[in-house]
Amino acid sequence: MGASQTADVVIIGGGFAGAAAAYHLTRGGVGRVLLLEQEDLPGRHSSGRNAGIVRHLIAKPDHLSLALEGLRFMEHPPDDFPAGRYFERTGAVAMGGAGMEAELRAAVDAARARGSGADWLTAKEVERLVPATAGGTFVGGAYADDEGVADIAALLDAFLRAARARGLRVQGRSRVIAIDARGGRVTGVRTDEGTVSTPVVVNAAGAWAAEVGRRAGAWPVPLRSLKRHMMVTAGIPWVNRSWPAVWDLTHEVYFRPEPPGLLISPCDAFPSEPPGDTPDAEALDLLAEKVSRCFPRLRDISVASVIAGLRTFSPDGNMVLGEDPGLQGFFWCAGFGGNGMTLSPALGRIVAESVFGQPPPAAHAARRFMPSSPAACSPCR
Repeated sequence: MGASQTADVVIIGGGFAGAAAAYHLTRGGVGRVLLLEQEDLPGRHSSGRNAGIVRHLIAKPDHLSLALEGLRFMEHPPDDFPAGRYFERTGAVAMGGAGMEAELRAAVDAARARGSGADWLTAKEVERLVPATAGGTFVGGAYADDEGVADIAALLDAFLRAARARGLRVQGRSRVIAIDARGGRVTGVRTDEGTVSTPVVVNAAGAWAAEVGRRAGAWPVPLRSLKRHMMVTAGIPWVNRSWPAVWDLTHEVYFRPEPPGLLISPCDAFPSEPPGDTPDAEALDLLAEKVSRCFPRLRDISVASVIAGLRTFSPDGNMVLGEDPGLQGFFWCAGFGGNGMTLSPALGRIVAESVFGQPPPAAHAARRFMPSSPAACSPCR
C-alpha cells in the first residue's frame, strides 16, 4: 500500500478544527502530530467558504463563552502565535421584526453585563449607520461594537505555521480509507498512500466527519450537512467599507462590506452530501426574493460570484467534541454549524485537553449521543 509512518496523534482534516487542534496539541507538548488533508491544501471546503463574521451577541448559550474566547484570541493572539492582524473590529448589527425585539433587547442587556459595548438601535439609527438597510421591515437592531470580521486565510495559515514550528507534519492529497482498532482502542490509520501507526485519531473532517466515524467503527453520531450560499456583488459605489455586518434574523439574510461591493447570503440551508461546493441556481432566486423584501435599496445589485459550502450540524446544534464513548483514542472535533472559524481557538483547546485526559463540556461531549443521554433536537441558527 505504500510507506508506513508512526505518529503520536493523527488529525483528519485541515480546516479550522484540525489546524486549531494541531496548534493546541503541539503547544501542549505532543511531539509527533500528523495532519491528513484529502485536498491539495488545507481549508479548501467550509473553512475557506465562510463570511468571516466573528460574533457573540446572538450566540447560543452553550457557545457564548467559546465565542468570546475565540474573539479575544484573534484580537490579541498568544505570544507564541505568529504575529499578524487576524481580526478587524467593524461591529455588527442583529436586527429583526417586532416579534424579535424582546429577544434582541435581552441580548444587548446580557452583553452589557459582560462588558461589551452593546446598544439597542432604533430602525432609523440602523439606517443612519448602514444606509443599505433603509426601507427594511425591521423595528430595530442589537449592535455590538466589539464584533467584526476575521481574515480567515491568515488565521488558518497561522494555526498551521505555529504548529509546524513545533513539529506538525501536514500531508495533503491523503484520503483516509480506514481507522484500525484492536480491543476497543485505536491502533492506526490507513490512507491511499500508506499506513500510520498511532494511538490517537482526531476526527476534524468537517462534512466528512460522520463517514470517518463510520470507518472507525465509532459511535454513530448523527451529523447532517446543509448547503449555504454566499454571493459577492459587483462594485457598489456608495458602499462604505467601515459598515458593520448586518444580519436580519427575522428573514434570515445577512451582508457585510466586501470592497468594492458586498458579501451577502440568503442563509439557505438544504441537505447536501459533501463536498457540496457546486452553486445552485435556486439560491440566487431566494436571495432576490429576500433582498426585495428586506433591503429594497439593494434590489438592483449585480452578483459577480457565488460561493457554496456546507455547514455540519448535530441534532441539538452543539458541537461534538472529545473522546468517542465506544472507541478509545478516537476524538471528535465536528458539528460546528458554521461557527467553526469563530470558535476554533476554543475548540482546538478543548479537544487537545480531551486528548490529555480532561473531559469536554457536557453540552458538547460526544458521549451525549449514547442511548442513556439522548440529544434533543432543536432548530439551529
